[in-house]
Amino acid sequence: MAHKLRQNKNCLNCGNIVEEHFCGKCGQENIEPRQTFWELMSHFVEDLTHYEGKFWSTVGYLIKRPGFLTVAYLNGKRNRYLPPVRLYIFISFITFLLPHLIPHPYVEEEAKLHAYQLSRLDSIHTTSKGELSYNSEVGLVFTSAYSNKAELDSTAEAEAKLGTPIEKLDYWRYNKALELKHYTPIQLWEKAIDLFSKGFPKALFIYLPLFAMVILIFHRKSYFFDHGIFTLHYFSFILFTYCVFSIIYSIGEWMEVLLGFSGLLNISSYLSGMLIIWYVYYFYKAHYTINKTDGVWLSIAKGSAIFSINLLLFALIFIILMSITLIMLH
Repeated sequence: MAHKLRQNKNCLNCGNIVEEHFCGKCGQENIEPRQTFWELMSHFVEDLTHYEGKFWSTVGYLIKRPGFLTVAYLNGKRNRYLPPVRLYIFISFITFLLPHLIPHPYVEEEAKLHAYQLSRLDSIHTTSKGELSYNSEVGLVFTSAYSNKAELDSTAEAEAKLGTPIEKLDYWRYNKALELKHYTPIQLWEKAIDLFSKGFPKALFIYLPLFAMVILIFHRKSYFFDHGIFTLHYFSFILFTYCVFSIIYSIGEWMEVLLGFSGLLNISSYLSGMLIIWYVYYFYKAHYTINKTDGVWLSIAKGSAIFSINLLLFALIFIILMSITLIMLH
């Protein structure tokens, strides 16, 4: 739909003279600032389809041709594809939002299991020792030798008078066990997953520049910017394929519950292993595409070192995030 152009040729955004449809200085369209409802809707549809078209063409290259988008972007071919930052933000937003949008099919089964776990908690607290116990019937639960915080504080005060004060870390453990002892394994798992899912995008955002920095160590004559673009494309690929896998897995769960068909769920289980292999292959292929001057074997050697170091860094960040999740559980 054609939008009504202004009679005046001065750009409302920057004041430059507009020769044709768009301002040659800032790019703003020289149309009337107040539009009808249908003009507004047509603008919305145009913007959406333009973005959608760019998104799917970009994702197509992202999946089929490892490293292609990074090379194209660094060579200045940027208008036909989504910018790496926008691509990553959009995909990560959808990926981390998806679990909250797709309903879980096993609600009734979990409710029955939760009721059973709740009925067994008292007996577990009576027989178990330590702050964290695994029960074969129920699962992982927090237990405590103290009935409440007042009893813990009284014991700590008595121990301090005897000259054998409770260590701060031990006191924290005892107190944390008291806070969590009334939760069933299902409740603990839900709380932990909720906290972890909120913290993981932030941890991943911190990890991205570290990933690029490790690459720079093995390619010192290049620029950090180049490796930052590669990192954004690589993690956009990982998140997008994981998002698709999550959708397939959720559909498989619903098909098993509603239709009794578990074929898609079984296929999804095999796909999870294939995804890991694909992620490793994709990294090597993309790394070689961007650094062809190194040759195949040198590229593989550098890629192996980069991948291994980043895997250790990711494991460290994952452990830190798990520890923070445990600390924040209450």
